[in-house]
Amino acid sequence: MTNCNCNPNTNSDERYIEQINQTAARNAARYFSTKVFTIPPEFLEEYFTEYKLKYWQGEFIILQMMYGKIDCYQVIFKTPLTRGYILSHPEEQFAMSFRKAKESTGIDPVVIIALANGKRHV
Repeated sequence: MTNCNCNPNTNSDERYIEQINQTAARNAARYFSTKVFTIPPEFLEEYFTEYKLKYWQGEFIILQMMYGKIDCYQVIFKTPLTRGYILSHPEEQFAMSFRKAKESTGIDPVVIIALANGKRHV
């Protein structure tokens, strides 16, 4: 059974509903954290403490990875992008979506890297 910060003065049905709500919030935050590149505004305040979109050149991403600047993030490459593609195309622009879920969810910070649509300047 999961750890629940339920009020012991409530009956078991209310505790059960509260536990379901906490689990649903955690699962929603995990889904938006790892599966969705652009998070809808209505979910940002509810599940996340940090969210930013950046456009970086492949060479800059490689340097940031080498120097450990994004080591605190779980890196997810949006299909069909791979680490090898970034290494072989250092001049291309890539979109990066950084997000940190609220601490209560227990989800690690994530950065999703995708091919940039169009030309952007860093």
